Amino acid sequence: MIFAEIKAQDLSYTNTYGSDRLYSKLILTDTDWMDYKLITKFTTKKYGQFHIVFEFFGADFSIMNVKCIKGQKTCKSEYTFSTDIFQKYIVRYLSAQIAACRSDDVFYAEPIILDFYNQVIKQHYQK
Repeated sequence: MIFAEIKAQDLSYTNTYGSDRLYSKLILTDTDWMDYKLITKFTTKKYGQFHIVFEFFGADFSIMNVKCIKGQKTCKSEYTFSTDIFQKYIVRYLSAQIAACRSDDVFYAEPIILDFYNQVIKQHYQK
């Protein structure tokens, strides 16, 4: 499946706990080797539910795994992309989260995650 860019207005909101908004989780592991993962889940009106894992593991490239579920159909794709892109978005993600912690604002990663996903998609199809 060829995935297209996704905008905020493409997201589907059903007022259902656990699947209503864009959720994200950041895992930073640095034991024998660094392994950083940004995991997200969201639902679109057109494509269904996305499960995305952005992963950095110390190489000059990173990986984005996309699983899309719509009804009984599941599509999976893996994209490699420059680690510079991973670093750019992980800094944005952490900076926004720290800023939210220092204020009364709720941290919501939707614009960062969608920008990250869209940049990887754009880079992949420009090759």
